Amino acid sequence: MDGGWIAASGRHHFIDNRWIEARSGQSIDVIDPSEESRLTISAARPHLGRVLGANQPALVADVGGGSTLLTLVHGNEIVQSTSLRLGSIWLQEMLLTSEESPKLSAELLRAHISNVLATARGSLRLEEVEVLVGRGGDA
Repeated sequence: MDGGWIAASGRHHFIDNRWIEARSGQSIDVIDPSEESRLTISAARPHLGRVLGANQPALVADVGGGSTLLTLVHGNEIVQSTSLRLGSIWLQEMLLTSEESPKLSAELLRAHISNVLATARGSLRLEEVEVLVGRGGDA
């Protein structure tokens, strides 16, 4: 990879490679969620060696602005990962742009989060998870 990397939900709409490259002189590579998971776990491993090195499943939640990346690890192996539309900025904007009352907005937000998490439960094997690790600027 030459230059920096950017990972974001809707990342192809988020950046204009030509504009950034022309002004910065840096090449931009957009990474996919599996590479984002690998980088997330690699960055977390030195700080969480006791948890991630243990012989037990752990779920790492990396909270970003546009999405939350859930990565299921067992020991040193990434078992599964999925990116959810549960980023802190995205959820804030959803709340702030709602024309509903604050109480109804909060209920709608809770319903959205519940629906997204229900879908994740169907795709991730969470029944074995014993440890949850949250990370990110907004975690």
